[in-house]
Amino acid sequence: MPSARASNRTGRHAAFVGLFLLLCAGAGSRAAPPEPSLDGMDPAVAGAIRDARAGLANLAAGPGYGALGLAYQRAGLYAPAAAAFARARAAQPEQRTWAYGEAFALEAMGEFANAISAWRSLLQRWPEDHEVRTRLARLYLDANQIAPALEVIVPATRARQPATRAAAQMQAGRAHLALGEFRRAREYLEPAVAAWPQLARLRWMLAMALRGEGRREDANHHLAVFQELEEKSRREFTQRMAQRPSDAQQHMARGLAAHARGDLQQAEREWRLALVTDPGLGPARLALARLLREARRFREARALLSGADLDAAMLLERGRLEWRAGERRAAQEFLQRAFAANDGPEQRLALADALMQKEPQQAAVHYQVLVDSHPDKFRLWRRLAAAGEVLRAGIARHPRDPELWNLLLRLHALQGQVLPPGFDAVTVIAALRRASDDPRYLRTQAMLRAATGDFPRAAQLLESAHDPVLAADLASYRARSMPADPFADEPSMLAPTP
Repeated sequence: MPSARASNRTGRHAAFVGLFLLLCAGAGSRAAPPEPSLDGMDPAVAGAIRDARAGLANLAAGPGYGALGLAYQRAGLYAPAAAAFARARAAQPEQRTWAYGEAFALEAMGEFANAISAWRSLLQRWPEDHEVRTRLARLYLDANQIAPALEVIVPATRARQPATRAAAQMQAGRAHLALGEFRRAREYLEPAVAAWPQLARLRWMLAMALRGEGRREDANHHLAVFQELEEKSRREFTQRMAQRPSDAQQHMARGLAAHARGDLQQAEREWRLALVTDPGLGPARLALARLLREARRFREARALLSGADLDAAMLLERGRLEWRAGERRAAQEFLQRAFAANDGPEQRLALADALMQKEPQQAAVHYQVLVDSHPDKFRLWRRLAAAGEVLRAGIARHPRDPELWNLLLRLHALQGQVLPPGFDAVTVIAALRRASDDPRYLRTQAMLRAATGDFPRAAQLLESAHDPVLAADLASYRARSMPADPFADEPSMLAPTP
């Protein structure tokens, strides 16, 4: 029968074994690494991370955590990427991609000692991988560990691929240059420069090796090339930075995406961040003001649309804001300024709507211009009908005002009518004669004469206008003024007889 001490020893052994097995199971478990917040992240990047997290439930541990590590790495989240790659590597030790991703993430985090250890483990498992040798040698050199760097890199200088071989030769030349072995450095750097003649740093290292050998003229040549390449690189970098979307523009784009999703709070945050980054970004200023207007936060919107630097779009938005707030006079003032800055259809329509109550004649003029250029917009026709009601009321008070008559008649002509109900042509013509020198009124008079069947007089009125725009109407009236053909109804002499 076993003693109590032996029983306790057996129990402790079983406990240690159980703990070891639990830890081993934890290395490949499905429990996700610490999840960073995705707030404020680009929607496409955040969506890729969410998809990878969701994929953990459906994929094996290796592919699942590997995909999550790649998603984190693309987002620049290297700490969770390294943790995810470590879990993927533990589940799939034969998969080189996960080990490579972990080493790269550690290097990007600045954990160079851990990165050296990770790259060294990779090299022990895959000694034929010369790219791993080059990365490991570079980290050794950065840490001023010349001997292990040379030991690692020399086999890679005989790689078959030209690019891999040139990269290894560069690191080998760098190591010998650090040791003051200028001839050996040149022997490695010259073929590397031949493979990559546009790499400025290689030119500089070769120049230092040649100067160390006393070959000043050759060194100066490579130094001159180095300076040219550096200047070219600086210019190209400046151009790329100028073409790259700024942080403010990125916030603007994220705000538009949030607004399209209906997330108005996120849209407001992004647009405010855009204005903090670049206070002169007009689209962000305009979009935020419009969002505040729709939320009836008029005081905040006015603060954004104040000052002397408002363009036509901002003046238009300020006019709409004042109109929504019930400040009709201020709205009309800003809309007039917007129309003066840009007489586009959007500005014209907003101004016409504002003028409708106090100055319907001017509103009707703007509506007619809009209908002439956009005859398929039914909302403009409805506005024209409302303008016609106001014009008829004006004519009742001022029956001999030719401008009111002309506007009303043109309005009804657009609607396919010659005269409004309750008016006769003789009264209207008498009113329009007072402004007969204006081609607009002459055209309206001609239209009325044609409505009564007096086509010769209609043609005569258009002839007196001498306006090429009226040529089509004039030709039509002239053709209808011709006497009828008395033989038009008789059968042709050339027609076959039955």
